[in-house]
Amino acid sequence: LHDALPILDAIIQGWFNLYAGVTYWMETQYFRAQKYGMVWDLFGRIRRIVEAQSALRRIRQEGIRQAGNMPIQGGAQGIIKLAMAALMPTVRYYQRFKDLRCWPLLQIHDELIFELSPHIYEEFCAIAQDVMQFIITLKAPVKVSWGVAERWGDLK
Repeated sequence: LHDALPILDAIIQGWFNLYAGVTYWMETQYFRAQKYGMVWDLFGRIRRIVEAQSALRRIRQEGIRQAGNMPIQGGAQGIIKLAMAALMPTVRYYQRFKDLRCWPLLQIHDELIFELSPHIYEEFCAIAQDVMQFIITLKAPVKVSWGVAERWGDLK
């Protein structure tokens, strides 16, 4: 493992070189946390991070880590909420038919789990994929995939 560390460092540095804007974005989040004691996501939701202003290095570093994570996680949360709301008319449409199952069951981070009748799942999943990919316009494309299984544990 010790011999692999320089290779891993080179891979990570290569990624940051390829996506140079990420470094600037992360530094902006760190600056906001240290100057204002808070960061915000792309929907404007704020999280106070007083740890980033601590005099203790260990606590300050934890705050800096949080400052980098929150805007990403908060943005993903906002996108999935928009997608769920946009999918509800489609869900209601399918629920009008007594012989069809179309039930939103669960959200796990950036995943939505539905119980669907076998003969509508492809159509519904294609609609859901379009909704989720295009619910918001970002500089980076949003990729969405879907899967079907009899049991939740078989989905991945």
